[in-house]
Amino acid sequence: MLSAIRILVPFDFTEIGRTALDTALWMAGTRGGEVQLLYVEEGIDRAIKRDLEDEAEAIGDIIDADEGALLRIAGEALAALREREPGLEDVRIRARVAGGGLVDVVLGIVDEERVDLVITGTHGRSGMLDRLRGSTSEQLVARATCSVMVLKPEGFPYMRD
Repeated sequence: MLSAIRILVPFDFTEIGRTALDTALWMAGTRGGEVQLLYVEEGIDRAIKRDLEDEAEAIGDIIDADEGALLRIAGEALAALREREPGLEDVRIRARVAGGGLVDVVLGIVDEERVDLVITGTHGRSGMLDRLRGSTSEQLVARATCSVMVLKPEGFPYMRD
């Protein structure tokens, strides 16, 4: 039997984000494991909550609300998946809200928590910075110490010869 898997899903509340979540839940359910949903908001994290006395309560409320929303979305997705695929193993779901740059936050969690797999979606944006440094997905694939699965949205253009 395969060992339990730890999957990290950077989540942005988009359709491709929900597809990444569904994929992660299915994979964790077939092997037993854990899915951690991560929402990254620049400038808001637990360190700010701790350091800003005047705004600590408001920031804490925002973080708690966002983590609650992530858990609700994941719970609903898992319930729907169990209806379609009975017999899935238990899946532990965790939610985390962090501040900072998405790539750096994801890479830190991958190393800190010994994540086995990151599942993320791509939006196909290609701005000037993406052309210079690579898209978020490209950076994760290049720099992560674990495997990274990148999902394309329906209708995404595929490169062909």
